Amino acid sequence: VSDVLGLTTENWLDRRLQTFVVKKNLATSPREARQLVVHKKVFVDGAIVNAPSFFVSTDLENKISLKPKKDKIKTVKEEVVESNVEEETVEVKE
Repeated sequence: VSDVLGLTTENWLDRRLQTFVVKKNLATSPREARQLVVHKKVFVDGAIVNAPSFFVSTDLENKISLKPKKDKIKTVKEEVVESNVEEETVEVKE
């Protein structure tokens, strides 16, 4: 509690999740950071946090991460490559 009471207004704003997402280069602007948080793309200690004003304590600073992206394009390309390989294999066997 004494840590919170000793914070100035500027320090309090620096402890917001939105600010930390920008500081950790997970977003390029505060607006983008806010959107990532609101859209549930940010994890804090393994849990989704969707409040940009979430107060990040010192023990949680290094536990902020983004939700992993699904690589749909890569999966589709792999399927196409696999189907082409199967067709080529059939053609070579004939």
